Amino acid sequence: LQQAYAAFPDPVADILAHTDPAQIILVPLKDILPQKRWYAGRVVLLGDAAHAMTPNLGQGGAQAIEDGYFLARLLAEKPTVEAALAAYQAGRRPRAQRIASQAWRMGQLAHLTSAPARFLRNTAFRLVPASLGQRQAEALYKLDF
Repeated sequence: LQQAYAAFPDPVADILAHTDPAQIILVPLKDILPQKRWYAGRVVLLGDAAHAMTPNLGQGGAQAIEDGYFLARLLAEKPTVEAALAAYQAGRRPRAQRIASQAWRMGQLAHLTSAPARFLRNTAFRLVPASLGQRQAEALYKLDF
């Protein structure tokens, strides 16, 4: 780690120098396939239980909050719990799956091991107009419910 982060400013180098390597735990990221169904009877999944995503966009918690808000609103509006749960899954699944897929792709792009591939990625990022990044951010943060 010290070699990988040698160019980072303090306090990174200092923290690494004082960290016992035996205390570092490597936990690989895991994906789960999208769940076919987010509810059964009156039991419902939300957040990572329904649509776990890699942390590459920082959206896991945000999507869980959106789930909770959307579900609460539907439970108040729909005539039955069953109708609310069906509407919740139908309404939230496309956005959650789209964001989970974007997060996974961003992780793949961020962790390229080939030097030529990293060069191409870095060059492409420098050439992308800021307006494209702005549009992507707006699409990510825009609530569609």
